[in-house]
Amino acid sequence: MDRICKILVVDDEWAIRDGIASYAWEELGCKVVGKAENGEEALLMVKGIRPDIIISDIKMPEMDGITFIEKAKEIHPAAEAILLTGYDDFAFARSAIRLGVTDYLLKPTDFEELKRVVEKLCRKIRQNEARQAYYRKMQECYERSMPVLSHKVAQDLLGGKLCGREEISRQLSLLNIQLSEFLVVSAFLDCGEEQLKEAGMHQRLLEFGVTNICEEIFKKSCENVLTDSEPYQYRFILGYSSFCDDSACITLCMQACERIQREIRNYIGQEISFGISQVSRDPGQLQLCCKQAIEACRRKAFFEKACIICYRDVSQEEKTPWRIESQQQLINGILAGCENEVSQVMRALSEELERQQPDIEQVKAAMMELMLYCLKNTELVQPAQELLSLRENMERVNGSATLRELCDIVKAFLLKLTLRHGEEPADFHRKTVEKIVLYIEEHYREDLFLDS
Repeated sequence: MDRICKILVVDDEWAIRDGIASYAWEELGCKVVGKAENGEEALLMVKGIRPDIIISDIKMPEMDGITFIEKAKEIHPAAEAILLTGYDDFAFARSAIRLGVTDYLLKPTDFEELKRVVEKLCRKIRQNEARQAYYRKMQECYERSMPVLSHKVAQDLLGGKLCGREEISRQLSLLNIQLSEFLVVSAFLDCGEEQLKEAGMHQRLLEFGVTNICEEIFKKSCENVLTDSEPYQYRFILGYSSFCDDSACITLCMQACERIQREIRNYIGQEISFGISQVSRDPGQLQLCCKQAIEACRRKAFFEKACIICYRDVSQEEKTPWRIESQQQLINGILAGCENEVSQVMRALSEELERQQPDIEQVKAAMMELMLYCLKNTELVQPAQELLSLRENMERVNGSATLRELCDIVKAFLLKLTLRHGEEPADFHRKTVEKIVLYIEEHYREDLFLDS
């Protein structure tokens, strides 16, 4: 049902005032809620009842209708106004138009014409209200969906689905975001499934808690925050003021990361590490900044505790492929069943990694290659079990978060191979010696070498 429109009648002549008020306005869905004989009295009513329509005389004592409408519009801008006058004066009409008066009617008032004007105004008022209600509803829906939209835009920006400065700027403008100066932060939560079970926390709840803490703290130090996340890994685009230089942006970001680490440690009981990209002013470089942040965050594997690493501090390092030079030493140690030798080689390898700090992904690939190489070059009577173990350990290597964890997994696998060789049945070694003796007997006339 349509809302009843409220009418205020203002005229110094009681007969006209009462005559207008007594009209059957209910037929049009209207109601006269106030009558006043001058502008001063009418202004008090405007403040109190906030009428939808004001029907006012122009020529009144103390305050004329033009002045009254002007002041009434200041109090209640949405009010529609109809002016009545006995003077067909162009100056009055021009002033009325300037004030946004809907219509200008001459006295004596033609009630049919007045009815037509009021009816038109009621339709206009209700249409405007319907549009405003629809707009408010859409605005509420938009605001409720803002986190989802923000996450989707961040995901597309960092994932490379949005390309080109114009398209990126257009998408950001939909979220009222300007990235005049920005950087990207990559975060990794040092938490596994077992830790979650022990803490009695669901993964989605954990992700929500971490994201909430990060966004709340980041927003205090920058102008805009866009978030993308997946299990245990988070990426943030932080937008700063154009008046903030590169060094200040990184300092503010590092301070925020330190506060986040404390909050997550206190409230969630977990550790989180951060990688911070260089500062950029070009939205087209978002993906590059994302790669920088991820590369910086990967260096956490070389630290035992949660850390904050800036790409600017690691970008000057020489990017040469990392290789393992001690493969043959490990093979010899495994074949000899010497656990001490294998342990010493792995310890030296771990120390070398700590010194060089190469890219962690290169280290993982080299370590998996090492395990496969050692398994292939150390013949066992029953290798099937080791093949199954190899796959399991490779998965663990790929998922390792720190350098120590990575080296411990590989060392345990190689020591297991070494132990198996030490426990091989005696007849296996006896058969090996018999093969050697037989070979010598058959080829003693030839030049024999240790290798052959």
